[in-house]
Amino acid sequence: MKKIFLTIILGVLLTGCYSQGVVNNQSLIKKTSNNDAILNFIVVQVQGDVETLLWSPKARVYIDGKQIAKLSKYEKTQAIVSPGKHKISTKWDFGMKHVTLDFEPKQIYYFGIGIAPKKKIWEYGPRATLTSLSKEEWENYSRN
Repeated sequence: MKKIFLTIILGVLLTGCYSQGVVNNQSLIKKTSNNDAILNFIVVQVQGDVETLLWSPKARVYIDGKQIAKLSKYEKTQAIVSPGKHKISTKWDFGMKHVTLDFEPKQIYYFGIGIAPKKKIWEYGPRATLTSLSKEEWENYSRN
């Protein structure tokens, strides 16, 4: 009985979102066979771009409160989501940004993380920003 209950709970928690973790260009999903939307994320710059540090945190990407990936500079991830509104969050260790977006069926979306300039070593928040990219902008960042 406990196994059935845990399986049902796990299924409910995972419904509406699927991710592959860190992906390379060859393994990117180009289309879905159903009405889901494809979300593509790439980290454009990391905290260590301005200052050289012994420790450089990775960007974390969350969809509807569930972490889907931890990414370093130029690493990519994808998520497949059901159409409708989803909360997207991006985070470095000391800054987190949230946005709720409405995704259309069978559409492909591209996002860059960390496009905002970094002014001071302790200002992580602005760098956790999520920026909508065109397919061309995404491809330019993906070449690095």
